[in-house]
Amino acid sequence: MPSGNLRKDHIVYSEITKPSPNGVSATLNSASPSAANLSTANSAQPALIMPNGSLPDRWQYQWVYPYIWQCSAQILVRWIHKNLGHTHLQVGCSSSWLLALATAGKARSMTLADPNLNRLKKCQQQLSQHHRISSFQYDFTEKMAFGGQQFSSIGIGNLLNQLPGSLDERAHIFDDLQPHLSDGGKVVGWLLAMTPSTHSAMATLSMAKFRHLNILHTKDPETVLQQALNQRFNRVAVKRIGHVVLFAAGY
Repeated sequence: MPSGNLRKDHIVYSEITKPSPNGVSATLNSASPSAANLSTANSAQPALIMPNGSLPDRWQYQWVYPYIWQCSAQILVRWIHKNLGHTHLQVGCSSSWLLALATAGKARSMTLADPNLNRLKKCQQQLSQHHRISSFQYDFTEKMAFGGQQFSSIGIGNLLNQLPGSLDERAHIFDDLQPHLSDGGKVVGWLLAMTPSTHSAMATLSMAKFRHLNILHTKDPETVLQQALNQRFNRVAVKRIGHVVLFAAGY
């Protein structure tokens, strides 16, 4: 596996899109075939019929994301689905409803890690019907201890928004993840970010409600995130939709 500082055959692309709340208005433009492979693996699309889910899930993904963060749940499901491997580690289970949708139809071996036992239990219940699940309690602020286990994909949802400090400080989570990626493996997730050009009145009014999230306020979140990923991975895909910066990175 390449070391964290090795950057050969490096590929980056980005695209800014502002879709309607209910659908996907654009597809990724790849810089090269290998970049395309990063973002379109397992390209068969999941069904986008959104189930009722719990009230918190429905509020979060059928209202907050499309109307405040301006990125629909369908887009998040497709992004997760495209970058999933056969063995998957999910660090942070707050987006388990999306993960259940993204993994529907194909059994996988999945490991779940979260500091909250209730979230772990809920996520395991949502996924255990179709997947082989193992789970353990893990504090995000501590160094990961998965032994020698490696995974073909690692999902972190919006974990970057749950960590303290600047984005550079939060990005150290990737240093902990790297040893647990198998060759060809990918880390996939997204970052909630505010920019002057996308700072909607609705989002501004909602900031007090989401004070627990460390929303990144920067003029160019794609570039900031790309730089953090470039230092650690050979292949990086970044795409901004509304206030959400999607990313996938691997070797």
